[in-house]
Amino acid sequence: MMLKWQGFVCFLIFLGMTFAGSLKAAAAVLEAGAPAKIASEDTSARKLQRGFLNAALSPIEISSALQEQIKKDRFPPSWFYAVGKGAFAMTGRALIGVYEILTFPIAQKPLVTPEFAWELLPSESEPQSQ
Repeated sequence: MMLKWQGFVCFLIFLGMTFAGSLKAAAAVLEAGAPAKIASEDTSARKLQRGFLNAALSPIEISSALQEQIKKDRFPPSWFYAVGKGAFAMTGRALIGVYEILTFPIAQKPLVTPEFAWELLPSESEPQSQ
């Protein structure tokens, strides 16, 4: 029984290292200054891009949940709830991203809303709460 848990923990560490490598590669591409081009809607290429980006950028869900909780202006703010909600949403977005990567030859509509994780970030036109 202990051996199964050790294998599972090793698998989780491997996944974490893989996603960290994906984020590092994405950061290197962004630093190069090459503008990102997203394929047109309902194509296999867009599904592959969407899957990779959602898997790599899924931690934005935690930030989004915390930002949403701060806007509610409660005392005390329930950050534990926000982190849990964000972690749950992050896991879902990452798993859906992996699914979209594996099934990219079959074009389909996005499974999550918003389509890309960065759409959860506050825009510059929104007032910042302090």
